[in-house]
Amino acid sequence: MQLTPYAAGGFGAEVSGLDLSEPLSADDADRLRGALDRYRLLVFRGQELTPEAQVRFARSFGTVAPPEPSAGLSTHSEAVPELQWLSYLRADGSEPSDRRPSQADVWHTDYAYLPDPAGLACLFGVEIPEDGPDTLFADMQGAYDALDPDRRSELRELRAIHQQRGGLDPALYRLPPYLGPGQPDDGSAQRQAAHPLVRCHPASGRHGLYMAQCYTIGIEGMAEAAAKALVAALYAHATQQRFLHRHVWRRGDLLVWDNLATNHRRSKPLDRPRVLHRVTMRRKGAEA
Repeated sequence: MQLTPYAAGGFGAEVSGLDLSEPLSADDADRLRGALDRYRLLVFRGQELTPEAQVRFARSFGTVAPPEPSAGLSTHSEAVPELQWLSYLRADGSEPSDRRPSQADVWHTDYAYLPDPAGLACLFGVEIPEDGPDTLFADMQGAYDALDPDRRSELRELRAIHQQRGGLDPALYRLPPYLGPGQPDDGSAQRQAAHPLVRCHPASGRHGLYMAQCYTIGIEGMAEAAAKALVAALYAHATQQRFLHRHVWRRGDLLVWDNLATNHRRSKPLDRPRVLHRVTMRRKGAEA
């Protein structure tokens, strides 16, 4: 197994020399967990994986968590319920009638609106269009480290409020619960949770910004306008080129990333068929 970092700052690395269709050795699994804590994003190229093999690989990093329901955006495999199928096409094979961008087109960390979101994600490219979209990743630990020490201390006292529906303009974006004509709203998209704006990583001990442009709707104890301005300023800082990695997808790519240490987004809205298989995981040991 060989690790090739993408940047001098240590954000993202490509892993070669492993066939993930076969079970990992205990030594390789341990090295990969350590590499993920160090690089926050791991990329494996040229893999041929069944859903069962992907789930087995994901378990090397922690306990596989059941996927969150996302009717209208994806389907789940009945044979492999741990796997979520993310597709431009609907469950019945039809193309979406609503072509507006979704929350995946803005910066986010997965499931921040839950009280205890799973911290790791594993995404496999099954069908990839030639012209993208790519996936952009932001190093939220590196961005935090680059802030002024006084600013870091101030932010560590704050708690951010995240809601599933979020605060994006519904006239411009498709937002949960993605209802079709005549479908009732059960209120589930109003789920929300508060988390520290700066979270300490349970394995590495590093601190990083924890926020989601599509979910973060406020800061506890702060006026709405001031909270929005703060989040906007932090995103302007965290999405500078020095903190970013752009993944250009190929069929057979497998990505594993740490949601406590990163944000991600699509480079552009989907406009043609693409299929990705996702598994989410809770890391071995408690999450912060």
